[in-house]
Amino acid sequence: LKLGDRLLGVNYKKVKNQEDVMKYISDFKFHATLLFERNANFQFFVNMD
Repeated sequence: LKLGDRLLGVNYKKVKNQEDVMKYISDFKFHATLLFERNANFQFFVNMD
C-alpha cells in the first residue's frame, strides 16, 4: 500500500466511513478482502488472513 490509496470496499461491500470498515471486518470468519483504489484509475484487492 502507498500513501493516498483509498479503501473502497470490505468483503465486496462498499464502505463510506470508519464505522462501515469496522462493521464488515469484524463480520468475517476466515479472511477479509479489501478493495483499494490508487490514482483514481487502478483498483486492486488485498486479502488479510
